[in-house]
Amino acid sequence: MENQLNFDVVFKAKVIEIIEQKNIVREDGSVSIQQKIRLKGINGDWKDKEVIFDGTEFDVLSGGEYSLGDKVLVNRIIDTNGKEDFYIIGFSRAGYISMTLKTSASRNTSPNSRWKSRVRV
Repeated sequence: MENQLNFDVVFKAKVIEIIEQKNIVREDGSVSIQQKIRLKGINGDWKDKEVIFDGTEFDVLSGGEYSLGDKVLVNRIIDTNGKEDFYIIGFSRAGYISMTLKTSASRNTSPNSRWKSRVRV
């Protein structure tokens, strides 16, 4: 275990197993999806390391539902007792966005100008 307590780390991981999933109906009738998930790191010091996110221990209002193969951002937190916890903080949106603006030679925007975009996520 590392000597740095309360040291937060964020890394990318892939969902490799949904260990458990519960649908909880709240008092207001809304449904909360809670999941316990096995993740495999895909970058840096966490590459190929497996960790568990246990979202069944608490109700999160804005928690997402994750599927096998999803790429996510994971926050690792070590508390003052040295206990290590992992939390999914959202989907990893790695990729690129490129955009090309085609305008007239005079730099004026004309009705014939076109926006082209390419997005890979």
